[in-house]
Amino acid sequence: MTRELTLIKKVPSSERYGELNKIENDTLKENIKILLNKLESVFKTNKIKYIVGNFSGGHDQGGFDDVMFADKDKNEITILPKDKDDFIIFAEKSELLTYQEENSEDILIFKKTSYERFDFNDKETLETIMYNSGCLEEYGSFAGEFYVEGTVNLDVFTGKWAMEGQETLEQCESFSREGALA
Repeated sequence: MTRELTLIKKVPSSERYGELNKIENDTLKENIKILLNKLESVFKTNKIKYIVGNFSGGHDQGGFDDVMFADKDKNEITILPKDKDDFIIFAEKSELLTYQEENSEDILIFKKTSYERFDFNDKETLETIMYNSGCLEEYGSFAGEFYVEGTVNLDVFTGKWAMEGQETLEQCESFSREGALA
């Protein structure tokens, strides 16, 4: 159910992508903060401190291999069947819409706010939160001559994340050779 549609910015079409990307990223992160705040007491009750995501990828493939809840020592926490309903919530979600009138140089950016159901028992919901936190932004679609693997720990109370891992970069070097049929 849509609650409101609000004009948030008018930008020249020449600045569309840079400005729109910044506003989109800010909106995604604000959505995460709302969700995590709404579950704060549930996290405390279940001794959850982190959402932990193990990831790997490179050469046009990659992403999170596993995502889980963890305690302050980063040990996995399994949600008991009797507590699963506590991890299903309805919360506000914002998304952006753009509109450009014919013959106009300006693009209007609107924010649409609605209430949606979120199930934190679902690994896809946890993966979406991790992706939207921006922690894997530098790898984009994992396209490139590299391979990376690691772990991201997202603190559910502060919203800060930390990443550790290994990265292998392939390098191209110039060469020149000559030969002869002897």
